[in-house]
Amino acid sequence: MFYGSAVAVLVIAVGLTALVNDGIKSRPLESAASTEDERDQVPVASAADIELRTRNLGGLRLGIQARVTMNKSRSELEGARVDLFLDMVQMPQAHSMGPIRLQPTERPGVYTTVTTVPMLGDYKIRAEMNDPVHAEMEKVVQVSTIPRQK
Repeated sequence: MFYGSAVAVLVIAVGLTALVNDGIKSRPLESAASTEDERDQVPVASAADIELRTRNLGGLRLGIQARVTMNKSRSELEGARVDLFLDMVQMPQAHSMGPIRLQPTERPGVYTTVTTVPMLGDYKIRAEMNDPVHAEMEKVVQVSTIPRQK
């Protein structure tokens, strides 16, 4: 029993050290099934803003919405080309996806897509817009299974 407890403590210590060293500790995670929290988003200085929202649609399906506005006027940006790139935090580059093109909706400046991730875990989502101006946004979400609602 002593050896099992010692191994468990060692595994936890190594895991915490890895989290602190990789900087993951400073970036809070969000459940894809919960309401969005803008503090998880990392903006890149540009002429436009991208706000990402995610929603777990059941199983491994993830709905992603991007709202694009110009910085100064806060007006919605129509006719933009927004692409997504996903990468699993726990296994970098092993389950990377993209580019995934977001489609415009009836609401000006709002673009959406639905994608299926390969497995449960935390995913870094990077939205990138290059047309008509350049803008980027990164967000980490946790994809977990939730029961389908009828």
